[in-house]
Amino acid sequence: MHDEPFDIDAFKWVGKTPPQPEDPKLRRRSREFVKVFLAQSDRLDKAVNVATIKVFLHLLRLDFKSRGKPVRLANADLSRKGIHRKAKSRALYELETLGLIGVERRPRKSPEITILQLPDGST
Repeated sequence: MHDEPFDIDAFKWVGKTPPQPEDPKLRRRSREFVKVFLAQSDRLDKAVNVATIKVFLHLLRLDFKSRGKPVRLANADLSRKGIHRKAKSRALYELETLGLIGVERRPRKSPEITILQLPDGST
């Protein structure tokens, strides 16, 4: 053991500012979240593809930002998350089959998607 007494003053931030994150945007992003209702989660448990879950979470985020209006889901948005355009199509079909979304497919354009209101009142 040490015979020296513990000096708390040696550990104080005297005349220094505490370390800050380099980029304030990174700090803000860490607080973003999406809300998944239990009824949505129960239906999502039946999904076969992992891409389906990723696409649905991305859609919930877009739906929150658009305040419930239909959103357009571009391939470029999902390719940054590692989801191929064919996986996107399969995921949209599966989400539509599970009754979580409504899809308006448009030729040569991104589909417009609406998150459906579930019977128990959850979005």
